[in-house]
Amino acid sequence: MINAYKIESFTKLTNGGRHSHLTISSDQRFLGFAAHGGDYEYECDQVFRLDLNDVSDMSKLSSGLGLSTMPMFVPNTTYNIGFSSNVHKVNFY
Repeated sequence: MINAYKIESFTKLTNGGRHSHLTISSDQRFLGFAAHGGDYEYECDQVFRLDLNDVSDMSKLSSGLGLSTMPMFVPNTTYNIGFSSNVHKVNFY
């Protein structure tokens, strides 16, 4: 027999676009992710941070120029996020 879980409720955290590379802070307060398109209005992935205590508080951490991806919370810091980025305006999509 397979164990099944019933999920009671969902909270939508983002609107539209494509999302990837989700990471969560060690205290589970912040999400970091890459996103583009839709309401984000960027052709290439950009890195965002979302405060789970106030989901209206979402900030873009990358420059908006070129591709930024693979966010990761830096261990032993106060919510610092490292990510991969280039500085050129590119269109991969």
